[in-house]
Amino acid sequence: MAAKRRLMTDAETMARIRKGLAARCPRLRAESVDALAALGDVRGLLLALGSHDPHVRLSAVRGLASESGIRVTSRLLCRVADRDGQVRSATASALGRRAGCLSALALWWLAYDRDAAVSYTALAGLAERNWRRAQSILEERG
Repeated sequence: MAAKRRLMTDAETMARIRKGLAARCPRLRAESVDALAALGDVRGLLLALGSHDPHVRLSAVRGLASESGIRVTSRLLCRVADRDGQVRSATASALGRRAGCLSALALWWLAYDRDAAVSYTALAGLAERNWRRAQSILEERG
């Protein structure tokens, strides 16, 4: 079993999976980012954040949500202004799980997003931090 695990995560295999992120086929791109998330390949997921495909970026954000570190947090902060609302919403959710004032400021900015789902997710993340103003806005919006 250990040999099989090593075989699945050797450098050549990881490079092939990462190469799939740039494939023309949307299904292959999606499968590649899902594989990177399943294997916990932070480097590959950070690479996927720069994809032109919003589904790949969304999966990358979700895959990085449980990862820690300033490098991951700083790259997630770049997705705050993503063109796709689902990516921004997933980013708000991921940042809501992180401590630190940069994450809190990004959540506050996302609380005023034009997309209601993004705004709600950001406010919920702030409310979990016991920010009274966020809690009152959530109550006002019902």
